Amino acid sequence: MSKIFSLIQVNLKGFIRDWKSIVILIVFPLILITLIFASFNPDGLQVINGGVISEVTNFNLAELTDYISPVMHITGFNSVDECLEDLKKYNQYLCIQITGDTSYVLNVYFDNTREPVIWEILQKLKATVDILQKEKTRGVATDFISDFKETMDKLDRFKNDLKNTNSEVDNYVSSSEEFIERLETAKTELTIALNSMDQDIDTLKFVKTQLESERSELSSLMNTVRIDPNLKFQINSLNSEFSKHLSEIDNKINSYKTTSSDGRIYVNEIDTAINKARTTKQDLINYRARISAAEDEIIVIQNRFAAIETLNPETLVNPVVIQNVPVYIPEIEGIAIEKKDDIKDLIRGFNLISLQTIFPIILFLIIIFLSLLVASFISLNNINSPANDRVNLIVKISFSEIMATYASSFFIVSVPVLAILFLGHFLFKISVFSNLAPTMLLLFLVMSIFIFFGIGLSYLIKKESITLLVSTFVLIAAMFFSGFILPIERMSPLLGNLAVLLPGTLSLQAFKQVVFYDISFNNVFNYVIALIVYYFVMLGIVLGIKKVRK
Repeated sequence: MSKIFSLIQVNLKGFIRDWKSIVILIVFPLILITLIFASFNPDGLQVINGGVISEVTNFNLAELTDYISPVMHITGFNSVDECLEDLKKYNQYLCIQITGDTSYVLNVYFDNTREPVIWEILQKLKATVDILQKEKTRGVATDFISDFKETMDKLDRFKNDLKNTNSEVDNYVSSSEEFIERLETAKTELTIALNSMDQDIDTLKFVKTQLESERSELSSLMNTVRIDPNLKFQINSLNSEFSKHLSEIDNKINSYKTTSSDGRIYVNEIDTAINKARTTKQDLINYRARISAAEDEIIVIQNRFAAIETLNPETLVNPVVIQNVPVYIPEIEGIAIEKKDDIKDLIRGFNLISLQTIFPIILFLIIIFLSLLVASFISLNNINSPANDRVNLIVKISFSEIMATYASSFFIVSVPVLAILFLGHFLFKISVFSNLAPTMLLLFLVMSIFIFFGIGLSYLIKKESITLLVSTFVLIAAMFFSGFILPIERMSPLLGNLAVLLPGTLSLQAFKQVVFYDISFNNVFNYVIALIVYYFVMLGIVLGIKKVRK
């Protein structure tokens, strides 16, 4: 162990004495890292210039300008040609032509010579216009839903009116039934009375006929028998009086017949009224059935349209809605981005997410670059040092020499890496130190693996120029196959499956899980085990190369 510390002191002293190495390997990377991170704008793109040509009079241009103002400074133009002429002079990035009547179309003429920034501008413009479109759509749909609910309330009132009408019709049907029953009772009683009257009239006519027959017989008898003149006179007087009463009886009989005939007419009229009442009753029953059917139809309509009342305006306008919900949502000033109402805060939040997701890639690129470069530099200094031959004479010095070079390189690389972590924590609001233990363990392993790789290359090649050239190729390969340049998802299945197993990819995935989602150490334990295996494999390879190339 004392040999290792002695060699570490030698390496660090030699490194510190060479001011060029300090400038190249520490100062210059720190300046470069500072400039790189300072170049990132937390607010995203600067406010760029754009022109607007409105060919409609009823479009609220001020509202559109208010929505776009956080990302674009708007200038009005009279025609598209005038705006395009200014665009070709690089005074404008794009020109927005507004056409249409009730449905508006925004034709965007953009300067595609300003790639790639123009695509981000178009994306932000689309996102901003989408917000305006959603607000407009939500307003129209909200008004529709409000009117629809009012109509449904009116439909409820109409249904209640139908129920009341149905109840009234029921009352009319019941009243008509009672009326028909009373008419039928009156008809029956009147018919019985008329039949009794007719029987009395017939009896009276029969008695009258009997009396007239007896009077005729009495008159015939008087003509054949001699009667005292005074008695005959009295009989004739009584006969005249009797004839008078018979005449009155005839008049009464005729009057009763007339009354009976009128009564029969009334019976027929009552019967007709009963038939009409029954028809009216049936009409009321049919009307009640139609009211019930209408009431049932209203209930069916309400059930069909009840779901519309529960829809939100956006779902009503767009029955198939894709809502992209990012899982990782950082906070701005203690408030989650999705809860921000101001469009400037929303844009700043989305830019912060982009910068935070880029940060691990930049961090690991710098780690790989510095680990390879510093390890190669220190190893080559030791290899090409005049004292190297004397050091190699020491028994079992190989392991100590490698570990001393490793520790020295690790110490030097740690300085800019820690500076990057502080920048990420304070500038990009990444929770590095809240997950300090797993974060440091992952960075320790990935730095160690590539430091061993740089040491192995140095012992394998030994020439500075060739080692630097090979290190550059290794760096490019590591960047490519770790998914930094080409996403692993876009690689061929064979190389993609291979790239997933490389230490750069494993450490980057584990680092993102820990930093972004606060994943516990137990959940990234498999990644750590794989990196530890790489650690000892690389150490064994370096020892093997050292032994062979000694």
